[in-house]
Amino acid sequence: MRKLILFTIIMGVSFGFGQLAMADMATVDALKQALSGNTIEGKNRHGTPLRVLHATNGTTIFELKSGGFSDRGKWWVKADGVVCYQWQKIGKGKERCNTNAHIDGEGRFVSTAVNGKTGKLKILKGNQIDF
Repeated sequence: MRKLILFTIIMGVSFGFGQLAMADMATVDALKQALSGNTIEGKNRHGTPLRVLHATNGTTIFELKSGGFSDRGKWWVKADGVVCYQWQKIGKGKERCNTNAHIDGEGRFVSTAVNGKTGKLKILKGNQIDF
């Protein structure tokens, strides 16, 4: 009887981890598909509008709508669904990753930035950067 209970627990845990891994992979694929070749639009912590292009070749362009600030770099999605950026200016070229990344029910890119704040950004089709 103990062996049966132990077997049931082990199988349940293994099945649960298998389901979690499949869900994570689906999230990774959804993130790549939603972001690749498209632009996200939102506001920074000061309320200033911004846009970020996620080119299909892994390069990225950041544009702040006022003040004329822009930056270039690269982007990627890690196997665990973390979306990372490496900018030329922002963060002095160090990798900056957003956790808890996903596409919500309204089709927005949702993630938690390095400052601990969670943002919801609209996904615009194609290159919507103004320069």
